[in-house]
Amino acid sequence: LWQDFSTVFPDEAVLYNDNDERFKLRHLHDIVAVENDILVGTGDVTRWGVRTGDDGKSWKKAWDEGFTSSVFDSKNRQVIFGADLPGYREKGIAVYDVDSESVEEVWNPSDISWPGYIYTMIEQGDVFYAAVHVEENNSGEKQLYGILYSEDGKTWKKLIEFETSEV
Repeated sequence: LWQDFSTVFPDEAVLYNDNDERFKLRHLHDIVAVENDILVGTGDVTRWGVRTGDDGKSWKKAWDEGFTSSVFDSKNRQVIFGADLPGYREKGIAVYDVDSESVEEVWNPSDISWPGYIYTMIEQGDVFYAAVHVEENNSGEKQLYGILYSEDGKTWKKLIEFETSEV
């Protein structure tokens, strides 16, 4: 299964910038295996969710955003993705349908002004939870973040909200 993603996606195997030796596609954040599919969330500069259904011989985009966390909803045969950097790209939570290989974006962080990324996702009973994390706050303003919940994976509501301290 081992793959060098710089050979799989050579267009993204370019330097981050002239003064940085890291590639644009350089972070592999999360992985989920469902039957014969393996889905990997990438991040930092190039943010994609990619999948393979043939033991890594070929890869293709599953979502045009990377995911830092995910949870498999076995009842509905879907993977819920938590975006890598939602507040700045207006991507938050998406649902990947295993059978159709399609993605539906279901929650946008701008709806409630949470700028962070989805740090972790879990399922407890029939409820899904997503923790939104603010990595850094250089704005000098207070920012909101917290925990969301959903009973169907598609409709997300605030459970707990926090406010960062001013920098």
